[in-house]
Amino acid sequence: MTAGILRSTSASPGGWPVGIGLGGLLGVNMPAPLDRYPDVVLDDGIDTRYRFAAHHISGRQYGVNVVYGFATVDARGIYIHYIGRAETLSERLSGHEKMSTAIARGANRLLIHEPTALDVIDYKTAERRLIARYCPLLNTHHNQMVGLGGLAGLNWALGLGR
Repeated sequence: MTAGILRSTSASPGGWPVGIGLGGLLGVNMPAPLDRYPDVVLDDGIDTRYRFAAHHISGRQYGVNVVYGFATVDARGIYIHYIGRAETLSERLSGHEKMSTAIARGANRLLIHEPTALDVIDYKTAERRLIARYCPLLNTHHNQMVGLGGLAGLNWALGLGR
């Protein structure tokens, strides 16, 4: 797997259909629940894979003790712009200092990994490992590539940058 860009995603059932429910009967177009897309699996390059729920970048999301990322998902794969962690996701995303830059660079998905009791890696460790693995351009902490003049994520070094 190339750092920064994944060539495929692990798919769960594709996006959810628009609900008909009471809103459909009243002629109101109801949004799909949570604005979900197929899940994405990222690995840390050591021994752990993390399943991320994929949402539209501008959707309001909730979660506690999560790892999240701003990514571009398109036909070429997944490009990770930023990886972070949050004790309370909705608070962390409110006015996030990197989100507008990520969107300007093409980010169209918010990826969210919420560890469960079955996960052996806590969210703080997962964040550090994933940043070290993908070296996202917008991360300055835990990113070994940031000091190399913006090679960031090996995306640029491998000719895969955006």
